Amino acid sequence: MSEAEILEQLFSTFDRYWFIVQWWASVSFGLIMIAYFAAEKISALLLGTILGLYLIYTSWVYMLLVYNVDIGAGLLADLNSLSNSGELKTQGARVALENPFVIYGTWLGNVALPLTFFACIGYLLYAYSHARRNT
Repeated sequence: MSEAEILEQLFSTFDRYWFIVQWWASVSFGLIMIAYFAAEKISALLLGTILGLYLIYTSWVYMLLVYNVDIGAGLLADLNSLSNSGELKTQGARVALENPFVIYGTWLGNVALPLTFFACIGYLLYAYSHARRNT
């Protein structure tokens, strides 16, 4: 692949990663809304169903994110091969290859996403048990 094709695929992968994270965050926000507005109305069966579906959905999203990170790492390796062979021509490609923020963003996601996941589940369980205690 050419340098331009690799960069296009790389940024397409970054966009896809961001889109997946945004969609997952929206679903997580929906879970918080359920906990806040409907904790006293849901049954234990419905609570278990919600938690199970959220766990399955989050697992699927995490697999998609890992897949996209692996694709991005492969594309960066391809870009590195072009650099090693002296075929890297643009400064933009050099910055994409040498900038550490891609790795920092990946690690930040690996911390923030599980914390958000457990916080959402924790808040739903807290709201559910708090609603049961007050009735």
